[in-house]
Amino acid sequence: MYVDLKKAFDAVDQILIKKLSHHGNNNTGLKWFYSYLNNRRKCCKVNEESSNIEYIRCGVPQGSCLGHHLFLLYINDIPYALKCSKIMMYADDTRLAYCAKNVSFISNIMNHN
Repeated sequence: MYVDLKKAFDAVDQILIKKLSHHGNNNTGLKWFYSYLNNRRKCCKVNEESSNIEYIRCGVPQGSCLGHHLFLLYINDIPYALKCSKIMMYADDTRLAYCAKNVSFISNIMNHN
């Protein structure tokens, strides 16, 4: 099964702050990351025309030096949450594999998770 995280970098939320804390960031570092990730705005400007300013509720700044690293930290523990599947991950592309004797066995597992 292939998993597509639609707008993957936009999906990162406050769980990332908890993970940063777990990995040893102190209060000063956490405050900095919280400030970096929250209360951001965006708009699009072409020549002299600008769109309305919109507030960004979650996600990591795309195109930033930290964006990819923060996203990977956010998803790096997915393999530990899966008990019955083998997972292959590359950036925001994820593939789950499961071996079974027949399709109905896999269907039963999918309906119980």
